[in-house]
Amino acid sequence: MREGYEPPPDWRFFSSGLPGRLVGCRAAVRLRIHLAVPSPDDFAMPAPPGAFVWMELATRDADAALAFYTGLLGWTAASADLGGITYHTLQNGDDAMGGLFGMTEEWGDMASHWMPYIAVDDLDAALGRVRALGGTVHFGPLDAPHIGRFALMEDPTGAKVSLVECA
Repeated sequence: MREGYEPPPDWRFFSSGLPGRLVGCRAAVRLRIHLAVPSPDDFAMPAPPGAFVWMELATRDADAALAFYTGLLGWTAASADLGGITYHTLQNGDDAMGGLFGMTEEWGDMASHWMPYIAVDDLDAALGRVRALGGTVHFGPLDAPHIGRFALMEDPTGAKVSLVECA
């Protein structure tokens, strides 16, 4: 990936308002699909900067991965068709703790992978520090309605992670 990379259209699921309460992000809340305004009672506690707040699996076989992880760990999933992609919000009890979706041909030959999201209090400042410390910003920041802003970065050793400034 390269600096300024634009993500595939599959990233549009962030605006879907899937059900579940994200662990950590204060504005990623119990939403119904296409619900625009959450109730104040639905807000989760703010995530402290540096906390892992979401995990996401981009996979070549979403059905097989969903069956595997729900069978292995007892997770449940709330699924929604987002116009060409089905996004599965993974839940551990009442808490949504991650997501899973099938990769399309736009992902090229990239292998299936988990992507962690780490909370930051100021995404623009954090991305400046990424660059100053020798890391690379592959894309972003991108707005995720009801969630915040996120970007994909790579550290100087080649490890990739997403940073998210919660709304």
